Amino acid sequence: MENSPIDITSKDDFDEKPLSIEILDLLEHLKERIQNLTEKQTYLNEYLSKEKDNFNKISEYKDIILNIQAIPKYISKTKYLKHKVKFFGEKIDYLSEFSRQIYNKRHDLSEQWKTIKKIEQKKDITRLLAQKSNKDNSPPVVTLKRDVSKVKDAYIED
Repeated sequence: MENSPIDITSKDDFDEKPLSIEILDLLEHLKERIQNLTEKQTYLNEYLSKEKDNFNKISEYKDIILNIQAIPKYISKTKYLKHKVKFFGEKIDYLSEFSRQIYNKRHDLSEQWKTIKKIEQKKDITRLLAQKSNKDNSPPVVTLKRDVSKVKDAYIED
């Protein structure tokens, strides 16, 4: 094996004082480097925190811009919904008018039915009287075609 330069130097040639000074200088230099790196890291952390604040502000502005860009879409949806509300309002008005007409027609038919029922009851009573007054067992002139009890109970409810 080859001998390294340290191995071939004798102990007398080896001076401890300059070596310790070099080591101390090296340690001092390392200490300065560590302090310098610590300062740079602190600066970078501060810079990143400022940039993070700026990024948060940019994100807020971006959200605001997106909301502003969406306004035309909301306007068109609002117009569409207003049109639909107007359309359904017209349909409701039409159906309520139609419902009122049906109610009035039903009421008129109910009144007509009551009038017809009274007339039919009078006719049925007349027919019954005609049948009872027939004393000579000849066929009655008027025949009853309906059940009187059903006519009395028939009516249209309001």
